Amino acid sequence: MKIPIFDRLTSIQRKVIIAILIVLGFLCFAILLVHAVRHRQFSALIVLSYLLLPAYIMVVIGLFHNKLVLIGSLLAFSVATILDTLIAQIEPNVRLYGFCIIMPAFLYFTIASLVYLWHHRKEGVWQAALPLGIIVSCTIIVLSLTAILKPLDIYFLWRLKGYNEVINLIENDKIKFAYGMANLPEKYQYLSNNGLVEARQHNNVWSIFFYRSSGILVDGSGYLYRSDNSSPDSKDRCRNWHHLKYPNWFYCGGH
Repeated sequence: MKIPIFDRLTSIQRKVIIAILIVLGFLCFAILLVHAVRHRQFSALIVLSYLLLPAYIMVVIGLFHNKLVLIGSLLAFSVATILDTLIAQIEPNVRLYGFCIIMPAFLYFTIASLVYLWHHRKEGVWQAALPLGIIVSCTIIVLSLTAILKPLDIYFLWRLKGYNEVINLIENDKIKFAYGMANLPEKYQYLSNNGLVEARQHNNVWSIFFYRSSGILVDGSGYLYRSDNSSPDSKDRCRNWHHLKYPNWFYCGGH
């Protein structure tokens, strides 16, 4: 009768593993807490993340006991991570929460896979390394997808139709501005961070800026529409404007 892996460990080894899981978990979840403190926004997700930490630990400890459960969980985790990578290309805010949920799981699954490899090394390398192979394969797929999709700027393409609709509303004076800023109609809130858009007209040339993100990760990044397709002033908001391959559009990666 085979003895479950976790039961083979000494008391000290178990405590060390649990301590490592706790530290790694809190380090990963901490980015949510930092974001909340800086923006004074404490959401239920932050509380939920910390409440999930003990569950992560118990799940990983349980994975040491059963190969099928470990492999099945790894496959489910891999699919979820790949989907999260695709969604993050459309909605960058998902990255923050995805990191805080997926990263701890990735670390825990890696630990579980390494422990499994060590205790089953005599049963054959391929069989023992299967869980770790799934983790490595998932990592390669995620990195490859990110490298392939990033240059395509799916975020922009996904919103381009909406951008054009808002531009038409602005040019036809159907959106009212105060000091160059306006709240987008509810239908178009997703187009700009916090639902705000910046616009001004000078010499019959419209400059309309849609915020992509702002905060602790990026400060004031976004897309600028210029009705005459002329390059914006380098001193205007952004030092390094990038002219997109689409007419009239420029991108600023932050101040």
